[in-house]
Amino acid sequence: MDDLDDEDADDQEDEINKHRFIYNAINDRYHLERDRLKILDDKSNNIISFVGIILGLQAGLGSFLLKEIPRTEACYQYLSSIFLLGIILLAISIFCGLLAYSVKSVLVVPDTGEELIELYGETDENFLTTLTNLSGEKAKAVRFNRDIGDRKVKFINMGFVLLVGGIIVNILFIYGLLIIRG
Repeated sequence: MDDLDDEDADDQEDEINKHRFIYNAINDRYHLERDRLKILDDKSNNIISFVGIILGLQAGLGSFLLKEIPRTEACYQYLSSIFLLGIILLAISIFCGLLAYSVKSVLVVPDTGEELIELYGETDENFLTTLTNLSGEKAKAVRFNRDIGDRKVKFINMGFVLLVGGIIVNILFIYGLLIIRG
């Protein structure tokens, strides 16, 4: 009879260990997603800052250089259009960075200590059921927070592409100015 009890205890211990393993894996991913959101916010903040500096330099220096070209020259319209396009691309890049950086609600599990006690501590459920339920809630939070991060990534990528486009347009603008002055 003791052998059956030992087998049942071993089976139960294996089951608990399996659920702990699953919970730990989900919990690790949960923390990775929260760290990812912080990293993405830092990236969007860097894009906003960098593009802001470039935009300020371009607006100040570019408008000064455009004043030096007589408006009667045929190339003035082209250069001013290229200049304006560069400003627009960089401004939209900042806007994308702001959208990525904007405050988003993340899902935190368990929300409060009281919730943890009410949902899991004051029930007649065993440890395994409680661990399974908590794992399920954390898994939902991982998916929710990952979706927020994925949206941030899209805005950051769009902002970066627009930044590169704005830089290329600025190079074309400078090249056009050099040709005229040439």
